[in-house]
Amino acid sequence: MVEIQTQYAEQWDKSSEFFYSKGYYQWMEKMIAEYETILEIGCGCGYSTLSLVKTGHRVLAIDKNPVCIDMACNLIKKSGYEDAAAFLELDISQPGAIEELATQFQYDAVICWNMGSYYEINELRNIYAPRMIEYGLTPEQINSNITSSYCEYIIWNSCKVAALKGVPLQIVDRNEEEISGENDGYYSLLGREFGYDRIEYNSKAGESISGEGVKLLKKGKIQDEAIVPIVFNMVLFS
Repeated sequence: MVEIQTQYAEQWDKSSEFFYSKGYYQWMEKMIAEYETILEIGCGCGYSTLSLVKTGHRVLAIDKNPVCIDMACNLIKKSGYEDAAAFLELDISQPGAIEELATQFQYDAVICWNMGSYYEINELRNIYAPRMIEYGLTPEQINSNITSSYCEYIIWNSCKVAALKGVPLQIVDRNEEEISGENDGYYSLLGREFGYDRIEYNSKAGESISGEGVKLLKKGKIQDEAIVPIVFNMVLFS
């Protein structure tokens, strides 16, 4: 497991540094600029956190990968913003994790940017499939695309922790095409489920490292190109 965690952290460090250098995280931050304290679900190696603290936010950043947490802590400390961010190694889907976050910490908004997974397929199936079935996914749905099912499950947990606290939630995902209110058949359902009155959409065409960073999938096929075109889709529940 440690080897997989380290490999993923090293790959994601390259991908997220690329996003940071391109200004993508700064674009994501503009939609939540008014909120002072942010709960960041899945901070990765810290470049997203860095974009938040540099624009004046205070951040509670969580990630279940201890290698990512260490790299994020080091990046924020090296950049001189250690007083503006706190890091917590935590899997939001663990029993009691959502209640702990909602009752023991203060934050004005929740974000979940560019959800990913370092687990191999068998580990995802062994660790998370029972939780995903309890959430409501069928074994057939999970087996058809277990990584996508896992991301859907974590996004649902992000909605739950934001709704329990009564604060806005911003989700950013990487897709092949733009999502808007006209073609969204997923986020609107989440909004209604968790009682949000308003959903805002925004999209940005961009690029991602795939060959040397975290490998991207397109129609189930791994993309080995150095740079792959993507669309960042942003949804804000309030």
